[in-house]
Amino acid sequence: MPNVPLARELEALSDAFHAAMMKPPSTISGPKPTAAERPADMYAAVDTRVFVRARPVLSHETAPATTVKRMEGMRNCIFMSPEVTLSGKTSVVPTSIPVDATFTDRDSNELVYETTCRGLVPVAVEGGSAALLCYGQTGSGKTFTTAGLLRCIASELQPLLSPTSEVTVAFLEVHTDGCRDLISGEPNVMILEDKQGAVQVHNCRETKVTSAQEVAALSERAVAARSTKSTERNLSGSSRSHMAVRFVIRRTDTPWVAPGVLNVVDLAGSESASDATGHDKERINETKFINASLMTLKECIRARGQAAVTTKHVHIPFRQSKLTLLLRDSFELFVQRKTKTAVIACVSPLLRDARHTYNTLRYASLLYVSPKACTVVQSDDRDPNQWSRETALEFIVKSSNGRIRNPEAILPAGDGRALAQLPEADFVNRATQQCGLGSNAAKDAYTRVWKAVVDAKKIMRGNVQRAKVQAAAKRGEAAAIEKMAAAAERKRMAAGAPTAASPAQPDPRRGSTEIVCVEEEEAMPARAAPQPHRPLPRTRQVTALLAEEKENDKYLEDLNARMLNGYAGGRGPRRA
Repeated sequence: MPNVPLARELEALSDAFHAAMMKPPSTISGPKPTAAERPADMYAAVDTRVFVRARPVLSHETAPATTVKRMEGMRNCIFMSPEVTLSGKTSVVPTSIPVDATFTDRDSNELVYETTCRGLVPVAVEGGSAALLCYGQTGSGKTFTTAGLLRCIASELQPLLSPTSEVTVAFLEVHTDGCRDLISGEPNVMILEDKQGAVQVHNCRETKVTSAQEVAALSERAVAARSTKSTERNLSGSSRSHMAVRFVIRRTDTPWVAPGVLNVVDLAGSESASDATGHDKERINETKFINASLMTLKECIRARGQAAVTTKHVHIPFRQSKLTLLLRDSFELFVQRKTKTAVIACVSPLLRDARHTYNTLRYASLLYVSPKACTVVQSDDRDPNQWSRETALEFIVKSSNGRIRNPEAILPAGDGRALAQLPEADFVNRATQQCGLGSNAAKDAYTRVWKAVVDAKKIMRGNVQRAKVQAAAKRGEAAAIEKMAAAAERKRMAAGAPTAASPAQPDPRRGSTEIVCVEEEEAMPARAAPQPHRPLPRTRQVTALLAEEKENDKYLEDLNARMLNGYAGGRGPRRA
């Protein structure tokens, strides 16, 4: 981590830092910058994308040079890291931050949308789950970016919809007092998981929209009702809560089919102790809530990043906050439907905000290197949620041992998913009043239906666990191969054998020997790696490699112990 000075020290040495930042960088530390991708290819094979957007310098601010730069044709963000040595010498170290694209003050909202969000809208229309997050410090342009992208999303949705589709939108606020509906004012909005494991939002008004103008009007109402207060860092009004805009796309001809969801989240800005010096008690409590919820978000990002480098189970704590629970699909690595996520890290270009900026970029890069493709776990045919209407009706008859002759009375519309979500009271009432079953017989029939649902959940958990084991085996195989290669290289160096990095040495026991230079040795054809006698499955190969390495280590330890105890080759102790 770059040793970025504190804000007071940055302001005191601002002239020297600005002069250094205005010079073109000679070298860039960090990962090598890579070429930018086409917007059309952003979500072709990758499910999570991370972007950086730097806001412009405002009229009342003075900044001869900025801390965030972009190299033309490259995707990486270049952070001009200010540093001060112990002797007081100032320097600026250009550091490359790996992200998918970088936007500066010259880029419009339309260009940002084309690159970041155009691939998300079709996912929601096709019944998947998509999410857009804007996060960063207070006053970094998150609300401005979110408002511009909402207008573009609303314009893009309408042409993609079919005559049998409808779009509803809900605006909710996650505040220190709970969740609130920004349109109706309902203060008791609940974000819960239903018995099928899907995230549901209750007591929040979903408004049907048919044009971009209606979305814009609702957005203005929601922003006006949102909790904002003027602070020292944001005089125009700092957001004191998280705002989530939830688009739900349903099919009117098959309303029981799972709808597509697009969540657009404008996170409240993080604040440091220096940003809260002028806050009263209420503002301080809001700052505590904001930082606590953002810390949970960062923990989810950190856990997702750890899952890329370990073979062990990593717990992602998305249930610790209502905000992360709403965005659960964006953090899970094993999902049941197509999921795409875009994260826009909004940063300030000012020198005084360098520590804030680097902290934001650090978490952006952590999410960038995390697993970027989710594994869609295949559903089982025994899962009632996957049954057709005909199969669901047949199972209703079977569950009652043939006593229900008109299963359409139990399930007037819908398929297996509608049957799995049918409450017990409705099932029993319909079975007793319209099918002539007794109360106990109706409850027994529902118990068989619910048992099929529970068994399907067990099967799904098993499928997820197998997918986790396979993913861990792939990572373990790569780690084991890398470890074995490093061990082999160490053995060759210890034995004095030539390596690719050093020329061969003559053997003194053979007299004059011709030395092969490195260029000739690299030009020779590489020897094929020895193949195992019997091909093993990938998981067993990893286990066998690790077990063999463990046996070799144990043999060396025993041999060393024998030598230390005065044994020679296992023939007993040496005699004097």
